[in-house]
Amino acid sequence: MTTTRNTYTRLTQSEIAIQIERLVKAIEQHDTPAFRIRSSRSGYEPVEETKLSRYFVHIREMVDLFDDRCEYSYSEHLQAFKEACQDVGLERGTAEPVCLNEKGTAYLDHRQSMNVLVERIRQLTGVRRYRRKKVDRRYQVREQERVITDYVDAVVDRYSRTLIVRVDLYYRSAAQARLRVEHVFDDLDRLIGERERNAIFEHETGYICSVEQGEDRGYHVHAAFFFNCHEVRGDIYKAQ
Repeated sequence: MTTTRNTYTRLTQSEIAIQIERLVKAIEQHDTPAFRIRSSRSGYEPVEETKLSRYFVHIREMVDLFDDRCEYSYSEHLQAFKEACQDVGLERGTAEPVCLNEKGTAYLDHRQSMNVLVERIRQLTGVRRYRRKKVDRRYQVREQERVITDYVDAVVDRYSRTLIVRVDLYYRSAAQARLRVEHVFDDLDRLIGERERNAIFEHETGYICSVEQGEDRGYHVHAAFFFNCHEVRGDIYKAQ
């Protein structure tokens, strides 16, 4: 069975990370290899695609995502993928990443290499350390929610009336193409710094900002700014 590939398009950093998340989750759900390779007497080994095959269209960019020049804290899915690539010795910078055979004497072809990668990811996602990281992430989310709730209550309690301006900040498509997550945090730092200089933040009593990642619009920021309602009117003007 053969499947026609879609025309290759370059992904943003956010989209690549999402592709890796999808791949690792799919490996957890299915027990198939990346490609099913049949032996043949003629020496030709026909290849059949599996439920996992479609996740490897952008494998080159997925492998190249991890840049040691910047220190990131990865989700358990991205960490498992990164470790698996290192463990099998996947070659970076090639059109179709490959790795050596078990003896280290010859390179496997691309599809065989992807089968090795899938098996290693499957092993890593089964260890206790991986499962523990999932639990820790859920705990961190709940703890962050508690901290935010306490913070909002404290800010609102300071004044009898509080104006809350909620804004969602997205990047235009032209900027998304080259956008990396560190750029987002740099921009967020500049936005927060404006609170000390820009008159629009006068009478502000507090703020909350959160960087998130979405499939449709990539990296974006959710923000809420609190103002003393005795001094400030016009939430739409503030938001604009």
